[in-house]
Amino acid sequence: MLLFPPIDNEKFASEVRRARSGFQRERETTSDDGISPIYYENYIDSWEKIEEFVDSIYNKQDHRAFKILFNFGIIVEELDHDKNGNEVVRYKHLLPREARTQTHAQKNIQTHEDIEEYKQYIKAEIIDMQNYNLDSTKERHIAIYSMMIKIFKLQKVVVGSNMKELFQKHLEGHKKILYKNNGENNMCYLEALARALNHDKRKADGGADQKRYKQDSIISISRQYLVKVLDLPFDAKSRQMTEFLKKFEGLDFMKYSQIITQKFIINQNIYFYDDEHKVYYLGDIIKYVDEEQDQYEQDETNEQQNDIPTVDILIVHEEIGGKLAQHAFAVANKEALTGLKFCPFCKSKGFDTKCPHFLRDYEKHTKQCEQNGGKIVKNIQLDQIAKPFCPHITQNKTYQYLLAYGRQKEFKPTQYYITYDLETVGKIVNKQFGKSSKQISEPVPLSVASTIKNKQGIHTIYSDLRNGDDFITQWLKQVFEEAVIIQQDNQYFTPAGTIDKNMQYNVEVPVIGFNSSKFDFSLIFRNLQCADWEIKSYIGSSGIAKQIVVQHKHLDVKLKFIDVLTYYVPITLKEFAQTFSSEINGQKGVFPYEFINTDNYNEIQNQSEPFPIEAFKSTLKNTSMKQEEYDQYVQDAKLFKNRWDYLQYYNEQDTKIMIEPIDALIQMYMKFDIDMFSFMSMAACANATKYALAYKEFNVNDSKCAICGDEFTLNNKPTLDRIDNKKGHSKDNVQPCCLRFCSFNHLPTNLTDIDIYKLI
Repeated sequence: MLLFPPIDNEKFASEVRRARSGFQRERETTSDDGISPIYYENYIDSWEKIEEFVDSIYNKQDHRAFKILFNFGIIVEELDHDKNGNEVVRYKHLLPREARTQTHAQKNIQTHEDIEEYKQYIKAEIIDMQNYNLDSTKERHIAIYSMMIKIFKLQKVVVGSNMKELFQKHLEGHKKILYKNNGENNMCYLEALARALNHDKRKADGGADQKRYKQDSIISISRQYLVKVLDLPFDAKSRQMTEFLKKFEGLDFMKYSQIITQKFIINQNIYFYDDEHKVYYLGDIIKYVDEEQDQYEQDETNEQQNDIPTVDILIVHEEIGGKLAQHAFAVANKEALTGLKFCPFCKSKGFDTKCPHFLRDYEKHTKQCEQNGGKIVKNIQLDQIAKPFCPHITQNKTYQYLLAYGRQKEFKPTQYYITYDLETVGKIVNKQFGKSSKQISEPVPLSVASTIKNKQGIHTIYSDLRNGDDFITQWLKQVFEEAVIIQQDNQYFTPAGTIDKNMQYNVEVPVIGFNSSKFDFSLIFRNLQCADWEIKSYIGSSGIAKQIVVQHKHLDVKLKFIDVLTYYVPITLKEFAQTFSSEINGQKGVFPYEFINTDNYNEIQNQSEPFPIEAFKSTLKNTSMKQEEYDQYVQDAKLFKNRWDYLQYYNEQDTKIMIEPIDALIQMYMKFDIDMFSFMSMAACANATKYALAYKEFNVNDSKCAICGDEFTLNNKPTLDRIDNKKGHSKDNVQPCCLRFCSFNHLPTNLTDIDIYKLI
């Protein structure tokens, strides 16, 4: 399946054949526990083939609930140049890996509607792959040749086991709220359904006689329901049915709830019990879907949902005497059960009747819900007043505060921070993937170092495996302690030397890594959640984290883990340092990553002599060390007692050489009154810089409209007007004017009218 046309079709076709060689067209592997099978399709050539593969996996699950993940086999094109400047095109393939499935969002699948929604997510991911930034600007993903899908079968919720303790616990005090059923032969789910669909009919004035359904009638109906649900080959009153019920263990709710909904053409509201808070709540809504209708007919069906009966079922479970007891009740009065008043149109939104604003909120919702036909409609909230766009002000509360009081000259960036870097060793895995691919090892943290920059100066902290298997947690504890000091140093102070509490400064302490979003974050992620601290914010995908905010539970401080490459172009650490300092050549150091693994690291690191030159040979990159580079390493290594000491030096140097470039970036943006750490990326900083330049000469406190001469006030907000409309919107071609002039002369501003927005 092509994403881009290949430059060399012959080489491309050859690489596709090589990628597929040694693999079956379709393959399935199952884990020891049998709950997480993996499916492979080795011949993907179109979107239709992907849809067909996904549908086949869904059908194999036989309506059982499962969690789904996926990954693609990809052809990568690399465009390089030889010594003569001629273009050289190379192709390689990336196998679909189980480890890389985490880069895509997972989803619980129960219904056909769920799998259709997940297909749209897969399509969006393919589109995103065409905009994917690889580590090297010379490479791009040009084709998908195979696909892997991993599923996790979700645990059964078998409704049917009935124990007196559980039965009495929920029925006591709820006799007029829940319908009683015996749950004989573990059929309580179908008995509850039979009771909900067959109400007692009371005699009306001049009407027919009263009709009451006794318990025997309900049991008889529930047996008929069971035959229909399971497609049993015998009658509900037959001897075979009696024998079948003796061994019947109940229905798996996760599997059969949607089947029941489709076969009986009903909607189900499923309620559960929260034992901790002692409350009943609406936990799931299962709606009937006509799978034979197209999208336009589906819209009409949604409008006719009120004609489909809705049943309310309570499912409760509790461990009693070491056994899991589960039971289902039909709910007679859901509002009395939950203490909530439900909307009669959408039937899902509930309101607490004890809330003082109950009537106001209920009437507001039902009025709007009736207009929307019971559907959820998202509304666009536009600004009430058209206003200029200046993100360098609006996205920085500190600058807003200083601007409001005419104290812009006091503005300063977040200039104290922490850098960090991890060094790893390989853990030998030797996993075989087909006949032509093999995973040799996976990275395991060996050491971690940080450089702390605060008012007192610059110093480093370090920890490695000699400190114990929890050395990452020990390092994080030190980082939090240092962050308390840095947070105070970044604050604004009054002339008396105390922290200015009126200042709107609340920036987390930056903890900066290099290329950490794709590497270091994954190694320390498990350590960011423990008894003393927790993750408060996570921005990014499951595989690549753009930003992680971690808050200490006892210290009043937050760490913001970021990757400095989000503020700069993708280059190596050495190139990054050399860009801002020419004295870095002899400071970076080298380390033989492939020479050490988890089995031999202690023995090798305890030695005192330098590593041999062969240790620096890389089989992955197919490179070796030059003799002059090795001679420089030997001179450096002689300064240290053993290889552990050299590792500490090497690890700390990687964090130290980041300081000068980061300071240069901070000061570069500071020229435009921009705090780099208030924005998430280089693009956001560049956007803020552009508008900061446009507003550089504009003073909101004493400027007047260039057109009408009126002063700018809260009600007469300023904007910028072009002097010459034939020229661009640059600093030299704009002048301040009031918004009234924009309105009178029909100049463009941001939209404020929702009707105009809908027309557009």
